[in-house]
Amino acid sequence: MLLTSRTLLLLAVGLLLSSIILSFIGSYEALNIVEGSKNIEINGTSFYTLSMLTQEPRVFNARRIDFAFLNEGVNPVNITFKANETVMHSIILPGGETYSYQFSNLSVFENVIVFDSVGTRVRVYYKLEITAFPYATLSILALILLVVGTILLIQYVAVKVSLKMEK
Repeated sequence: MLLTSRTLLLLAVGLLLSSIILSFIGSYEALNIVEGSKNIEINGTSFYTLSMLTQEPRVFNARRIDFAFLNEGVNPVNITFKANETVMHSIILPGGETYSYQFSNLSVFENVIVFDSVGTRVRVYYKLEITAFPYATLSILALILLVVGTILLIQYVAVKVSLKMEK
């Protein structure tokens, strides 16, 4: 089948427009909420990374983590939040009290929570906000259509130039 220059132009523009639409759909970001809790027996100093506390493999994609700590024992517990060995925040949580903290600038390997007490139990509640790109493959398809559409547009220009040269 022979393509006319008008068909070539329409095909190229159609592919370029569809690649733009697919790239917008592919960049759609979904937000998932994961909630859970964990009991920690503390007798001395205990170090926990964020992935150890949540036991959630998707913590690496988390945008934000909200923690609530409930001291179920009678002894106070010292809770220290560290990033790169720098203390970001520290609190002494008395027995029976609750405290909330939010990590919004996450580096899962560098953020550490340190618990220090003599024989107490802390219940840790967490809520993860996880971002995902469920249609990321559409962005790849959009890139392929963009390349094909650009090639067809170049061919259209080449056909038009060669037709003008013949006249």
